[in-house]
Amino acid sequence: MITIYQFEISPFCDKVRRACYYKNLPFIAQEVSLLGAGKFSSAKKLPVIDDNGQRIQDSTQIIKYLDQKYPHPRLFPSDPKELAFCNLLEDWADESLYYYDIALHFSFPENAKRRAEQLLKHERPWMRPLLRPLVPVLLRKQGESQGAGRRPRDVILADIERHIANIEIFLGNQEFLLKSGMSAADISVFVELDAINAAELGAEIIARYGAVSSWMSRVQSLTNDCT
Repeated sequence: MITIYQFEISPFCDKVRRACYYKNLPFIAQEVSLLGAGKFSSAKKLPVIDDNGQRIQDSTQIIKYLDQKYPHPRLFPSDPKELAFCNLLEDWADESLYYYDIALHFSFPENAKRRAEQLLKHERPWMRPLLRPLVPVLLRKQGESQGAGRRPRDVILADIERHIANIEIFLGNQEFLLKSGMSAADISVFVELDAINAAELGAEIIARYGAVSSWMSRVQSLTNDCT
């Protein structure tokens, strides 16, 4: 049995859960305190999985491990060019789209409090008042240090729309991001757009793009717990 040590709201943890659902791998999700990641990860980041005693950290390394050990259905294509493109899209989602999620939620005051409460949902009751004022500040600074969070709000929204418009054009009539079908690229991009979609302004942008919305519905149906 696989155990996923997670922050439930993290898109990177969502990425690993969805990979498991897609592969029909049973798992237990164990919520970790925001201050407790160092117990499981040398990088003090989650997700981390334990697969019968073998621990893997970092969402990219985890899903690559899962694809090697449990190869059906595959998440990484065998064709070298498609694999290279899959890796590029996954890295773009992790290292670019993620920071627009952070900027949208924590550089916009109307979103920060609600998102912080979601992050603190599993914390011990006595810890919530201590962390509540800190979490929005720390995550806003994370977005600012990368760059996206320092932009004016109209520029952040325009950048998000530009990325989604590019996905719309790229998808065209394709069902998935790769011609060969569903892949790790779809899950990686989906979890970031799903996080963006959780903010009202993000949802309004995504709703304007029919191909992206249909693609998100397809990925959701293949990677969600249907039990």
